[in-house]
Amino acid sequence: MNRRKVLTAIKPEVAIISVGTGNSYGHPTAEALGRLQTVGAKVYRTDQAGTVTVTTDGNTYTVATDKTGGSAPVLVATTAAAQAAAPVAVTQQQNSVPASSGSVSITVLDLQGETVKITNSGSSFVSLAGWKLTDEGAKHSYSFTGTTLPAAGSVTIASGTASGDLKWTSTNVWNNDGDTAYLYDGSGRLVSQKRG
Repeated sequence: MNRRKVLTAIKPEVAIISVGTGNSYGHPTAEALGRLQTVGAKVYRTDQAGTVTVTTDGNTYTVATDKTGGSAPVLVATTAAAQAAAPVAVTQQQNSVPASSGSVSITVLDLQGETVKITNSGSSFVSLAGWKLTDEGAKHSYSFTGTTLPAAGSVTIASGTASGDLKWTSTNVWNNDGDTAYLYDGSGRLVSQKRG
């Protein structure tokens, strides 16, 4: 099997290239970078990012680098075990302590646009694994699997023809004449609600 077929088959989310600055071999080659870009892999190069550290809990992972700090969120997909479920928002930040669910709330409910924005106003990441988003009367329900919300980050859940970070369903969910979004944590406790 050639390299292109291998990359297409495994569809890596992240590629880490260990290479020295100004190396005499010309690594990484434009061809190698092009193959990784074609399959949608986020590339981290040690010559540009410094030390690259990947941390995982077995379902999700974070990528931290020496040169990027912790403020910019990066959207990547879950590990292979949960890849079919939903994307994961992770930060390039090390040594984070999970925040309480009190820092997470529904900040936008766009009924006509079929999107819901959930924001973490805290200073640490929050795992949304096992959390649930429902409409009024719980006629529709979205379950989060392996999604991690970075500190000061947000995620948009889209339905119908809308686009967002996570796709709920291809059918419309929200009643345009008025509806309420409810967000429940992993223990089933109501964390936030927003009327639209």
